[in-house]
Amino acid sequence: MVSGTEPDPGCFNCSIPESMGLTSIRKQLLNKPWANADKKIYTLEIFFSNTCNLGCVMCYANVSSYAAEERYQAGIIPIRMPAIDNIQLALDTMDQLPDLKSVTFIGGEFFLVKRNVEILDKIIQRNIQCTITTNATVLTEPLLKKLQHIQNLEIIISVDGTDSVYNFMRYPAEWDTLIRNVDVLRARISWAKYHTNTVVQPLNIQNLHELFEWTNKKMLPAHHQMLVSPEYLTWKILTVKEKIILVELLKTKQSQYKITTKQKNTIDDLISGIIQDNFDPQLRTQGVEYLGKIFKHRKISTDVMQKQFGILVDLANEIITAMKA
Repeated sequence: MVSGTEPDPGCFNCSIPESMGLTSIRKQLLNKPWANADKKIYTLEIFFSNTCNLGCVMCYANVSSYAAEERYQAGIIPIRMPAIDNIQLALDTMDQLPDLKSVTFIGGEFFLVKRNVEILDKIIQRNIQCTITTNATVLTEPLLKKLQHIQNLEIIISVDGTDSVYNFMRYPAEWDTLIRNVDVLRARISWAKYHTNTVVQPLNIQNLHELFEWTNKKMLPAHHQMLVSPEYLTWKILTVKEKIILVELLKTKQSQYKITTKQKNTIDDLISGIIQDNFDPQLRTQGVEYLGKIFKHRKISTDVMQKQFGILVDLANEIITAMKA
């Protein structure tokens, strides 16, 4: 992007929000203390496994074993996805990086993979900064005990809504379980830096004010990223009419919740992004078909669908029709 050329495919998820003037993961990483122009490798991002206990609809089957199995059973993918185990590769790679200063775990779900203890042992031994992304729905004692020996620790908790919206987005997780586990983490590892991360998309943006208000009450810094893939779940599936009523709702809610000026500005920026994306009827059809199969497999009721989709009534009805097919 610096040279003005098209970004590589691996940069796609950052180039789209940046083109809209929004914050990307790339920009967030550039603010880290170890980010510089040296050619030494200071940070390592470890995709340790695809083992996960949640089937978030926006997640890819190759990074969540639960999502993969569910989509196979729902007839969305033709074959079962194989299990992925990158632990030994991660351990060997760390041994080859003498200048390593930071390790980030992405998954999969961190607390479900026992061998992550071995990576933590190396982190502790070398006094490396550690960042963990977790859905915080399952906590295991061996990993909790290891984390208590890491002083420079950041824990990112994935939260895509509150109450019933959270349950809907992070199926089959339960909101009450998340709240309890967040309290456990902060009590046992009080010195860690915590923040939440939200993937903002048509399915949860109506609940964003409530989510920001909750993070503020919990004194949890709230980060976000805009969903750019798969495209059939982005703003492109919303009609002009739906975008208009959605923007009106978001603007109305700006004065109704106890959120910060920065958070209000974030929502204003997201509103701009919603308006910029043109409606694509083919993506709409693809998204409706995909969501219809997922929600039919989960046996989601019509009442729940209508509640969760809120003002997006037409989209909800199209998906309900697809569920009956």
